[in-house]
Amino acid sequence: FAITDSTRDMLRDTVTEALEDGWSNDRLASEIEAHAAFGADRAELIARTETAIADIEGSAIAYDESGLVAGEKWLTAAGCCPKCAALSGKVVKFGAGFVAKGYRKRPPLHPRCRCDVLPVFPEDMPEDLEQHNAERVLENISNMLLDARSDGLSRDQLSLGDKSWGKTPAE
Repeated sequence: FAITDSTRDMLRDTVTEALEDGWSNDRLASEIEAHAAFGADRAELIARTETAIADIEGSAIAYDESGLVAGEKWLTAAGCCPKCAALSGKVVKFGAGFVAKGYRKRPPLHPRCRCDVLPVFPEDMPEDLEQHNAERVLENISNMLLDARSDGLSRDQLSLGDKSWGKTPAE
């Protein structure tokens, strides 16, 4: 879904005002919808995603300024998509980013993403990050397949392209 530069500017200004004034996600969504560029569902999606980005990036700034954080750990939310589930528990050096491609190096990885990042202190950093993360990936894939089997999901529903992943039950 492409947007014009003027719509992008409107969104940037509205989100900035919302963050500065402490608006709720509902109020931000209403303001975005009032500009008539988006419907209610799209406005809520943008509000939730932009608020999540601001929250996680704000935390990263605080972690960095504290000087106490050596790494970051990916924390998934219930019902997350397969891409995020594969990152569950992954630890990276602070600022290194969790993914090699894409415009985001931290959550939210995509719209409707409810994942988060936890700080990792020096004494809690795995000695061998590569081995730690390889073990997490295998564990996460195994858990996803077991969950899918117990939920009766078909192989097609496990596709990374399935747009239903990451939606909350109300969606």
